[in-house]
Amino acid sequence: MYHPVVDPSYDANCPNVTSPVCATNGHTYQNECFFCVEWEFGDHIQFEKYGKCDK
Repeated sequence: MYHPVVDPSYDANCPNVTSPVCATNGHTYQNECFFCVEWEFGDHIQFEKYGKCDK
């Protein structure tokens, strides 16, 4: 599921809502907020689709 690589002092305050987002790194993020945090602070990823990744 969601495995961020972010600054530990950063509090994204993302809602605990499950609305999966698939990224080009093959990870499924819990929702757009968690994806955006990873996009901002983590690896260079892009949005692939709404829903779980096809693994």
